[in-house]
Amino acid sequence: MKQYFDPKINRMVSEILAGELVCTDNSGMVLTTLLGSCVSVCLADRVNGVFGINHFMLPGKLGVSQYRDPKYGTFATDLLIAEMRKKGAEKKYLEAKVFGAGKVLDKLTFDVARNNAEFIQKYLTALRIPIAASDLGNDYGRKILFFCNTGDVYVKKIREYSSNTEALARERRFFAWLKSHIGGAGHEESQGAYS
Repeated sequence: MKQYFDPKINRMVSEILAGELVCTDNSGMVLTTLLGSCVSVCLADRVNGVFGINHFMLPGKLGVSQYRDPKYGTFATDLLIAEMRKKGAEKKYLEAKVFGAGKVLDKLTFDVARNNAEFIQKYLTALRIPIAASDLGNDYGRKILFFCNTGDVYVKKIREYSSNTEALARERRFFAWLKSHIGGAGHEESQGAYS
């Protein structure tokens, strides 16, 4: 996780990468990440003022030890909830906004992005955490900014990664890892807010 002050938005920002998460009780923070086929869950307990975000690469399965890693959605989401509860959040007040699962590279033999999108919707429903907003799927990446003070999430849609070498490198590393473990530009649209 990287923290910095962003003068454009006049806020402190916590930026996470794949396999990371962060939670805070500082409503002035902005939580951000860059997504390709991965998914982020933005959670808020506005009653107790606790907020969090994760960034996972694959769904995972309950009760399987190899999935006890935050790059898997099951563990990443459970861990985020646990960390938020340590800061005073209550599960009954949690509300989710979910983003990502863009099919940005066509190198896979199966659809990781689609599996991630289907997983997170089913998983949050099973946990009885309402999904207040989502932007999942399609053929683009996303940069998200989660403003804790309002609960709004701003999404910048990234149509191609060619102008964003860091994002492309992350996605390629992920696919290389995925292939070894499982077998297997720059047009940007205007920002959209998810309130």
